[in-house]
Amino acid sequence: MQWYILFNLIAGVKAMPKELENAATAFGVKGKLYWKKVLIPAMFPSFVTGSITAWGGGWNTLIVAEYITFKGQEYHLFGIGYLLDKATFETPDSGMVILSVLALSVTIIFLNRLIWQPLYRKALTKYKFD
Repeated sequence: MQWYILFNLIAGVKAMPKELENAATAFGVKGKLYWKKVLIPAMFPSFVTGSITAWGGGWNTLIVAEYITFKGQEYHLFGIGYLLDKATFETPDSGMVILSVLALSVTIIFLNRLIWQPLYRKALTKYKFD
């Protein structure tokens, strides 16, 4: 998950307008003040994008890792990934598959509306460079 954030932050720094750096240099903004007033606000939209991607990738990995068969031995944790695997392959149950996918979809919709959309909106309005 860290790579999603790191690469997005690097892209955010590279996308920072040269005029912003020139203005910071002209006004003598250095050290902590440079980080607080220039660099972190410039990276915030990229951080939000990287966080969304990292969270999604991490969640997918956790779902997949809830049920693993290795050398004939089954390892599992009780969770949505385990339920999906069981309902799909071991004891086919289309109702459980539909309910599991519905639960995943509702969770994603709520997280997007409650967390990611407000953060992304803030990143686009407050920290936008034109």
